[in-house]
Amino acid sequence: MVEQKLIDTLWILICSVLVFIMQPGFSCLESGLTRAKNTINVAIKNLTDFGISSILFWALGFGLMFGESRGGLIGTSHFFLSLDRHSWFIAFFLFELVFCGTATTIISGAVAERMRFRAYLVIAAIVSCLIYPVFGHWVWNGLESNAYSGWLGKLGFRDFAGSTVVHSLAGWVSLSALVLIGPREGRFTKNAPPRKISGHDIPISVLGVFLLWLGWLGFNGGSTLAMNDAVSRIITNTILAGASGMVTTLAIGWSIKRLPHIEFVINGSLAGCVAITASCYFVGAAASVVIGAIGGIAMLITEELLERLRIDDAVGAIPVHLGAGVWGTLAVAVFGNPALINTGLSPLQQLSAQGLGIAVCGLWAFGISFVAFYILNRFVRLRVSPEEEYSGLNISEHGSSTELLDFFRVMERQIETGDLSLRAPVEPFTEVGQIAQRYNSLIEALENASRELKDAYLKLRQSQSQLIQSAKMAAVGQLSSGIAHEINNPLAGALNTLQLLKMQVEQAKDLKTTDVKKLLNTAEESLSRCRKITTSLLSFSRASKELFQPVSVNDAVQKILDIIEYEIRLDNIAIQPRLQPDLPLVMGDSQFLQQVIFDLVSNARWAFLHRTPSENQVRVITITSSYDRQNQNVILTVSDTGPGIPEENLAKIFEPFFTTKPEGEGTGLGLSIVAHIIEEHQGTIEVQSRLNQGTTFTISLPIIPSGKPGAVSP
Repeated sequence: MVEQKLIDTLWILICSVLVFIMQPGFSCLESGLTRAKNTINVAIKNLTDFGISSILFWALGFGLMFGESRGGLIGTSHFFLSLDRHSWFIAFFLFELVFCGTATTIISGAVAERMRFRAYLVIAAIVSCLIYPVFGHWVWNGLESNAYSGWLGKLGFRDFAGSTVVHSLAGWVSLSALVLIGPREGRFTKNAPPRKISGHDIPISVLGVFLLWLGWLGFNGGSTLAMNDAVSRIITNTILAGASGMVTTLAIGWSIKRLPHIEFVINGSLAGCVAITASCYFVGAAASVVIGAIGGIAMLITEELLERLRIDDAVGAIPVHLGAGVWGTLAVAVFGNPALINTGLSPLQQLSAQGLGIAVCGLWAFGISFVAFYILNRFVRLRVSPEEEYSGLNISEHGSSTELLDFFRVMERQIETGDLSLRAPVEPFTEVGQIAQRYNSLIEALENASRELKDAYLKLRQSQSQLIQSAKMAAVGQLSSGIAHEINNPLAGALNTLQLLKMQVEQAKDLKTTDVKKLLNTAEESLSRCRKITTSLLSFSRASKELFQPVSVNDAVQKILDIIEYEIRLDNIAIQPRLQPDLPLVMGDSQFLQQVIFDLVSNARWAFLHRTPSENQVRVITITSSYDRQNQNVILTVSDTGPGIPEENLAKIFEPFFTTKPEGEGTGLGLSIVAHIIEEHQGTIEVQSRLNQGTTFTISLPIIPSGKPGAVSP
């Protein structure tokens, strides 16, 4: 008898170690199914929640769960358990401690990638010292002596290894947390199908499945709390159910998706193991295969339901542990051997007891956790910010990083600043390091090409400037050549006439008065023509103040409107004159002022016809005159609704030979002449312009001072 007790103790210790192996299994599974930027967070959660749950279960949880029962509701002894007891009882405590750690860790995967670390630690504490041990008391208290004293256990509810007590309970808690924190950014978008967020390392998650499956052999096999004949059957049932769940979900998923997705294999095998956990002692091999297969189907149905409800479970913890756990608990009544169940209940009564236990677990685990988490969220925010989620919990929660994240940081910095001199850090002998090294080589080549392109661009700009200047000078040369040609003809005619007259005077032969007059008239006409040409040429350089006289600005505007009105209308351009009547006169030259108005209107017209950005833009030129009493000036403005002048060109707009027109369409002298004419009239001209909002030229001309001839009293 003593030897058997030692063997039982050894078996429980071995199974405790196997269940403990489920912790690294969960860590591998969850890390592989999440993104690389959150793997450190997943790993540290799986490590710390086990430490927290172990301490709290030793201090409070074990006593609440297996202490002396008060009314079948709560334990009242075994707090801060002393280890001076029998070795079997200490092994039993250790076995239940790793069970508590498993229940707590399941929640980690569901809420992965968006929950704050400190909030998760509080949740782990609430589960391990309150939610899990209290419900466990209702079902398993007295288990060690095979005398159930919890109120659900007394009613006949049976859950051999914890399909509901461990797995469904963790699933309900996970569901309440997900309802509060919501889905990951980008998982669900309006009017679009759900976006799948793939894990970064599927092979490591498969390793996690193998570790969990190995741990499940101790999870279910150790629940006998003794090494007896049932152990081999329990372990075999566990293997068969897991395999059945995997094959079933693989087949169904393959037929639906047309591809054998790895997630079906991973979660299908785990769902089969969860489903058999409650009944592994009560059923045979055939029933285990059926239970595992239906467990896989229950997982698929729950997964589809969560997706329709837009509840985002990062690793499928709720479909696996809650969906398959509910079915596995019902399967006790459907497939279990009544003699092994040993509750004295009929199959229907047993099914009712199982259903009651499931409902109570849901109300307790979901209700208590939801209220606790809701209150917690008011003080310790459960979810990280969108910016922290985007950067990853490795950085935002733990200040950690990875080669890949460092690489991405450099890339994002390059995008933000355009600085191609930045280089990604290279970690030798790693895949990311090799990628970074080649990326740096590519950026270096791109930087060199960019530098060469800039040099070529500067040379091109310099050549373009030289070509433009050459074109301008050629235009000036053509203008000078034309003027010379125009002057040369009448001058040659006048010279020839004078020479002929001289010859006739010298010879005095047949000299008639009429002939002399005719020759003199011809010379006069030729010279007069030269004077007109040179007078026009003077307008390019200066205005003759000797010819200035009192001038009405409104009259000058009106004469230009009369000249261009018909042509402007044909171009579908409207001119709106807004002339203040009875303006004071200015001292100047009416011809030159008309030239100023004509040039400004012509510029606006050219802009409308050649550079209008939108065909629907209203084409309006407004000419306004007014009197500035304070400064004793007449103000004349010419405004258009055209495309405007770039800001960098405004300072150069009145410079000689500067033009925004294409080559061959202008010499760049027009606005320079306008500015010169206004300057000769002792006035000023300014320009204001904004792209796509039009241009306004404002001219200010001094009025004739009072007391001078032509002055008008304002």
